Amino acid sequence: MRGFTLVEVIIALFLFSVISLALYNTYFLSERAINGMDDYMWRLQESRELFESMRKEVESSFFSTNKDMGRFKVIDRDVNAAQTSGIYMTTFAGAGVGYKHVAYYVEEKDKQLFLYKNIQPSGTNVNPVKVEIVDNIRDFTVEVFDDSSANKSAIRTWDTALNAKMPTSVRATLTIFLKNKTLTLSETFYPKIKRRL
Repeated sequence: MRGFTLVEVIIALFLFSVISLALYNTYFLSERAINGMDDYMWRLQESRELFESMRKEVESSFFSTNKDMGRFKVIDRDVNAAQTSGIYMTTFAGAGVGYKHVAYYVEEKDKQLFLYKNIQPSGTNVNPVKVEIVDNIRDFTVEVFDDSSANKSAIRTWDTALNAKMPTSVRATLTIFLKNKTLTLSETFYPKIKRRL
């Protein structure tokens, strides 16, 4: 019976070490890529859910002569030298019955900008529920368009108490940080309830 020589064992150990090192590096490179992709996909998913929620709420938003019952308002402001907007609306969208007062706005925390959403059911004295929607954003802007006016450009402020009508369309733009780069996402929504309730 013939066994393995010392040279054969050393060569086998060397090949095993090279293959193991290659597999080890491949595993950690794959792990790092998956973790980076998870963060990337998570941020895109948050943004997609934001726009989907806003679309439903804007489409079913309304205004009333009673300011406490129904409103649609867009405010333009700067936070930490970044362009931001706030949108406040009364909408029939969302869980539960009746209408809700919904607000999207930006706040600064630890030198980062966060997009928040407030929801308050109608006819209750319950405090609004504040939810963080997207963290570490660069900016969030809302622009409205009014096809009935001579000026067809974007309007950065709107208040149904002053304008006495709903805008024709609403464009929301969100810029987020992804892997030390910025990604700007934008979507346009169309209010369905045009007349005052």
